This record gives sequence, structure tokens and C-alpha cells, in this order.
Amino acid sequence: MTPSTAIAIVIVTAIAIPAHAQVSSSAEDTALALNRRSHELYEQGRYTEAAALLREAYRLSPVPILQYNLARACERKADYECAIAAYESYLPHAQLDERAEIEARLARYRQRLADDRTPATHAPQPAAARDRPSHSLAPPIVTAIGAVGLGVGGVLAHTARQDNDAAIRDLTLQAGAKKASAESLMRTANATMIAGGVVALAGVAWWILDRRAPRSDATAQLRIGPGTIAVIAAF
Repeated sequence: MTPSTAIAIVIVTAIAIPAHAQVSSSAEDTALALNRRSHELYEQGRYTEAAALLREAYRLSPVPILQYNLARACERKADYECAIAAYESYLPHAQLDERAEIEARLARYRQRLADDRTPATHAPQPAAARDRPSHSLAPPIVTAIGAVGLGVGGVLAHTARQDNDAAIRDLTLQAGAKKASAESLMRTANATMIAGGVVALAGVAWWILDRRAPRSDATAQLRIGPGTIAVIAAF
């Protein structure tokens, strides 16, 4: 090797080492800045953004404490898978006095994940609840419909009586037509009151029987059509 070649190697080496150190120092400075910013976001409750900055900081400079900070941010936003992974990465580098706390957190979060993944099971219904009388809404609805019918019939009857009295006092040729109209309205009122009374009594009887009968798995639904009332069981 000539003296000139040796000098050239030394110069290249001297230049390369500071350049590598400069790149490494720049990455560490950036990671440090990201960590500081993530702490500010953490204090503001912006945990998702803080976690993203900590991941980038760890990529630039894999310092173990960044994994601890990431775990703290993840557990704050209830991302337990992220918290577990970060704590597991940090645990081999943890100090002796903090390992117990980290292991306890790992156990707690693993249990939460296991609970979330376990299908919920429903306890069988007690026999007392199964045998409890039904509280169907159909009987009171039927009773209320009958009561409305009675009320409407009563109003019509009152109107018919007033029209009949007016027809009696009327001395014109229209008195006969008015009296006939009043009698027709009275017949309608009587029919309405009779139908309403029957429906109301049926609803009351149904209500009483329904309270005494054992509870059924089927729920009663009321269907009301023109002139008909039907109770359909929905399975």
C-alpha cells in the first residue's frame, strides 16, 4: 500500500464516521421531539394521536421507554391489544420495582380481552317467573274500546232525545221528518251502547281470566277490523 492510498483511506473513514453519527443523532432528536409532543397530546386526552407519534418515535429510535409510553396511551383509549403488546415489549427492560405492576396490568387486560371474546350466556328463567300471570295489554284495550262504544252511544242517545223534543215542539210540516230522524238516531245509539257494553264486559272477563291463567310463552296481540275483534298469538 502506498502512502497516498493509506492517507486516502484515513480521510474517507474520518468523513464517514461523523456522517453516521450525525444521522443517528438526528433520528434520536426527532424521536425525542415526537415523544414530547405525544406527552402533550396525552395530557389533552388525545390518546390515539399520542400513540401514533410514539410508534413513529420508536421506529426512529427503539428506546424501550417509548413502548411503556405507548402502552399507557393505548390503555387510556381502551385498546388493550396494543397495551398488552407494548407492555410485553417493555417488560424485559423494566426495573425490578415496576415489573410487578406491569405484570398485573398485563393479566388484567388479557382477562378483559378474554371476557370480551366469550359469548354472553343467559341464565335460565326461574320457574316462579315462568309461572307468573301474563300482563298482556289486550284485555284492557278491549275493555277501553267497549267503554268508548258506550260513551259514543250515550252521546248519540242524548242528541236523539233533543231532536225528538224539538220535533214535538215544531208545528210545521217538517216535524214528522224530524221525529223520524230522531227515532233513527236513537236506534243507532241503542245499538252502539249494546255493542259497547258487550265488548266492555268481554274485556273485563278476559282480563280476569288472563290474570288467573298461567303465563304462556306466546304474547297476545290484538287485531281490530271492521266489526270484528280477534286475538292472535305471536310465536
